[in-house]
Amino acid sequence: MLCRELAQRWGLGLPGLALLGAAYGVYEEALVDRFWFDPEYAHDTGIGGYAEVWHTNLLIATQLTVFHSAVSVCSSVLIVT
Repeated sequence: MLCRELAQRWGLGLPGLALLGAAYGVYEEALVDRFWFDPEYAHDTGIGGYAEVWHTNLLIATQLTVFHSAVSVCSSVLIVT
């Protein structure tokens, strides 16, 4: 809801909404849940230490950020509006 309101207020359109969704994904998964940095989460998903750089799993980071941008934010807003 906050991403939609900010995109509307600032006149960002769909690309701006996608960037706000990516920022939300970074906030949620990296700072709150800390899945980017959790080696046990990577092990449970079956990828282990693959794509790990500086204790950050880049594969999980990319996947979760794109997921939140596309599914959590953009698709929800596009369905409602």
